[in-house]
Amino acid sequence: MEDAAGADLAWFWRGWFYEPAALDQAIGSVTAKPRRGRVGVEINNLRRMVMPVDMLVTYDDGSTERRRIPVEAWARTDSFPTRWDSGGKSITRIEIDPDKWLPDVDRSNNVFEADDGGDEPARDRLDHRNVPSTQGESGSVKKSED
Repeated sequence: MEDAAGADLAWFWRGWFYEPAALDQAIGSVTAKPRRGRVGVEINNLRRMVMPVDMLVTYDDGSTERRRIPVEAWARTDSFPTRWDSGGKSITRIEIDPDKWLPDVDRSNNVFEADDGGDEPARDRLDHRNVPSTQGESGSVKKSED
């Protein structure tokens, strides 16, 4: 099969047949500098299974663009930054696997929607670095006061 594909498919066989692996791709962070026309997206692979990333990017003028990150991006890292020129447009939404073809175990971290913050750079609300900690200073988990 690899001869017909002309590519190394070890990642496919390992993730689907040889190992009990799960897939969880996530949007880690989004940065935008629309005046300069540059945008950046960090994609994270949170589980052992690796697959190519298909993203649907929606801009402020309503136009959309499909972007793809090949599976080779995960060869040495679990976090892959990608940058491109947006032509001065701002990102309003990004969705990983918009056609829902992949068995992602947590789709809640697959979508980014920009805040209406004007000229502020877009920040991903799903970024674990932007979520308040559930641990107290001692490292113990805080109890909810319901």
